[in-house]
Amino acid sequence: MSHASRALSVLVVLAAPSLAACHSGTSSDGADAATTDDGAVDEVSTGDDAAPSTVTIESPADAAPPGDGATLPPACADYDGGIPPYASAAGGTVAGAGVSATVCTATDLYVSSYLAPSNRLLLQIAAPVSTDFQSPNGATDGSLALTVSVGTDTPALYTSAEGQSCGFAAFTYTLPSGTFTYVASATSDCSDPTTAAGSWAVTLTSVTPYQTDAASPGAHYVAHGMFAATLVAEDGGAGTVAVSMGF
Repeated sequence: MSHASRALSVLVVLAAPSLAACHSGTSSDGADAATTDDGAVDEVSTGDDAAPSTVTIESPADAAPPGDGATLPPACADYDGGIPPYASAAGGTVAGAGVSATVCTATDLYVSSYLAPSNRLLLQIAAPVSTDFQSPNGATDGSLALTVSVGTDTPALYTSAEGQSCGFAAFTYTLPSGTFTYVASATSDCSDPTTAAGSWAVTLTSVTPYQTDAASPGAHYVAHGMFAATLVAEDGGAGTVAVSMGF
């Protein structure tokens, strides 16, 4: 199955139409992720010094103390998508390749019992996605899909470059001229082989087991931290977008 088919199939289930009105603004160019000497993600920049889309990502050594959540964009203060008790409110920005947007949602860290191999620890979107576009004009139906593996339930940095990493992330939006999709993937989507593209880094700053009830699938953890990714245009399209999201 192609990245587009797999990403869109997840987006149909997880993403909701934008809950905020679109308005005009400026776009930013493609993004690159920088790393510190110890390999931690330091920042994501669009490469345009004038664009307000460079964000600092804390390394584990400098991260907030256990139990503290990340600071979310002010636009996410009124998010009402419904957050499960084991999930964390999440929000951040998507910038680059002619698009700039704020996204609000929630994330969940859980142990999957149905992927091969089983008992993988996965970070995923756990609530509908609200997207507020600054640009381009007329953009609608912004959707963010995310399912990536995390090596352990310990606060640390986990990246798509790690040998056992699996998963994918995708951002999709629609214009009158068509639908645009940007993706990052490891060599496996945690179920089937895929072609590696783009990159991501998950920094967990705190992880607390959640006592699930009989209706909850698998074991859940309440997790806080940061997700940063560089997504590439699918099917040979031009440009990249940077995703930076706290949870």
